[in-house]
Amino acid sequence: MVLKKLASTAKDAWRRRLMPAQIASKDTRLGFAEIIGDESLKGQLIRTGPILELMDLIKPVFHRDLIRLEGEVINMSRSSITIQCCGFRHDLQTGSYDRTHSAIVTFVAINRFGKTQKGLPRLFDDERESREKQDAARKRKELSGRWRAVQDEVDKLPFVKASDLDLYEEKKEYVPVSATEIEVRKRFLPKNLNVMNTLFGGDLLSWMDNAAIYCARHFTKNERMVTTSMNRVLFKLPILASNIVTVKARVANVRRTSLEVEVEVFVSTPGEPGMKKSHTGYFMVLN
Repeated sequence: MVLKKLASTAKDAWRRRLMPAQIASKDTRLGFAEIIGDESLKGQLIRTGPILELMDLIKPVFHRDLIRLEGEVINMSRSSITIQCCGFRHDLQTGSYDRTHSAIVTFVAINRFGKTQKGLPRLFDDERESREKQDAARKRKELSGRWRAVQDEVDKLPFVKASDLDLYEEKKEYVPVSATEIEVRKRFLPKNLNVMNTLFGGDLLSWMDNAAIYCARHFTKNERMVTTSMNRVLFKLPILASNIVTVKARVANVRRTSLEVEVEVFVSTPGEPGMKKSHTGYFMVLN
């Protein structure tokens, strides 16, 4: 029994060797985004579960909304860590994210024997980042003042009448591809794994389709969009249970009654830098 405890203590010490002595608060930020709820209940209010009752509900959330969850460490002692979690809902009409939830959660580090484990890194704020944020806030304030001045000048101009326009002139409107992009990031459960302990391809295709549909709705502002076909879907890398999955969707081609959405899947591993592209596909969505 003593040897088992000594071996366990040695394992814990070996794992802690990779832990830094200190870490900046900005390096602890992490965000996940997912389209939640059931398609059949789209537009209906999602009730909060027993855990979410401990959170501050700022705005309601509905089925099939794109929700982004962000967390950042705001305090750290030798054996405990406090994280601020915030939820944001994507507005299809404006393209902005509105804050919906807020909570502060404290965790305590324990060892394999159930006792408090000390040795967490020291948390510090990056003074350079703080100065950059202050400079950005000052510049935004200056630009806002200039914009209001320009807007006041525009308001003084006479209104344009219909007779001043050539109604028979054809005009085309162009939207940058980057402006159509949406991103979903998620973890998955053991139920999503296949016999090889990798992510089941059918579940991944469903996530890709959800992202393509939401991207099309965001672009057209039309809630009634349906997928008609999947083309050139490539499985390049397996996705492991330890991976974080990021799905990016963007409009690649627009036709009179349909549009084509390009979907890319990237995988990353916590603690390792960078992401690798694992899957790609093109989804034809009918307007």
